[in-house]
Amino acid sequence: MPFFKTPAFAKLYEYPQFITYVLRPGVRPGKMDKIPTCGKTGVIGVNPLDPAVWADVDTAAATAARIGGGVGFVFTEKDPFFFFDIDNCATADGTDWTPEAKYFIQLFNGAAVEVSSSRRGLHIFGVGTCPPHSCKYAPLGLELYTSGRFAALTGAGASGDISKDCSATLPLLVNTYFPLKAGSTSTPDDWTECPVPEWRGPADDDQLLTRAMRSVSMKAAAGVGASFADLFSKNVPVLAGAYPDKDRVFDESSADAALAQHLAFWTGKDCERIKRLMLRSELVRDKWKREG
Repeated sequence: MPFFKTPAFAKLYEYPQFITYVLRPGVRPGKMDKIPTCGKTGVIGVNPLDPAVWADVDTAAATAARIGGGVGFVFTEKDPFFFFDIDNCATADGTDWTPEAKYFIQLFNGAAVEVSSSRRGLHIFGVGTCPPHSCKYAPLGLELYTSGRFAALTGAGASGDISKDCSATLPLLVNTYFPLKAGSTSTPDDWTECPVPEWRGPADDDQLLTRAMRSVSMKAAAGVGASFADLFSKNVPVLAGAYPDKDRVFDESSADAALAQHLAFWTGKDCERIKRLMLRSELVRDKWKREG
């Protein structure tokens, strides 16, 4: 997990939003999880979105060297950067990049590019105004983030300049690979505080949860998904299998969405109640408290 400072990331180093991480065997066979650690002290298992654990780049690099870990940068809504991750884009013999990867490098010509820690992926960084977007395109192993995520940096093979303004290119990328899913946007007028008229469930939250916890979806019964109880209680081994993620124990955003969909059924699409019950679940995390 070496980290090399590079002129390509010069603008990034102006922001004290660096953490460290260590690798640990994951739930999935043969996979390693990146466990965030405090950029100042190396304390393990911290919330990477907590500014209290961030450090400047030199402090984080020193901490990483001391604990035998890596350096990560936390992207937030207050910085101008985007992070485009291209996974598994090396050719079979490892001597070149796939045509798709070369296309993206050319598309973001001049932006910062580095080789990922796996040595089989690429990271592209730049600045610019990014339209609202989803975050993953599974067929090509693509991910796009502007906030709420940390990137494991290497500096390996780095080129370009992270301060390259890609505002003209980002809409094309988003429209092609990361469009918002239907129904993922809402307005205050869409927010409900009561169920649909045909709903006949229990008004008491505890009774509703008891019923929901006893339910088993067809996928869960077949061993290929997570039940309401698995989601609500954060059954990590099951969630890791149902919602795999290459950097985390499981894809937390997908689990969030699945729990919300379950609750939409059980509450009769009562948005206020969905929110109230989700906040009682074990999946709750600091990200949910952000207005966005």
